Amino acid sequence: MKNKLVYVAGQLVGFVFDEDLETKTLLIRKATQTYTAVFSDKGKYVEEAQIVLGETAMFIDIKDLADINAIFEPAREDLIESVNAIGGRELVFKLLNM
Repeated sequence: MKNKLVYVAGQLVGFVFDEDLETKTLLIRKATQTYTAVFSDKGKYVEEAQIVLGETAMFIDIKDLADINAIFEPAREDLIESVNAIGGRELVFKLLNM
């Protein structure tokens, strides 16, 4: 199940970063889907989807995910980007003099 996206109730909740078969747990990193408007070569703006991985991750039992009907889908590597949200938040606070 490694490198798959995790959906619960139709919402993207995470990305399976690692799998431990011995303890039957998955290391899931928090994920969010974002959209960016880009100017296409046809002269129109188009929304481009991107999956952003946050800095937090936790081990979750595979059985617990099955109990809540989690859906696993393959992830496209070109759409995934890792970010440091903590550093970004501090930069915004600094810019706003907070």
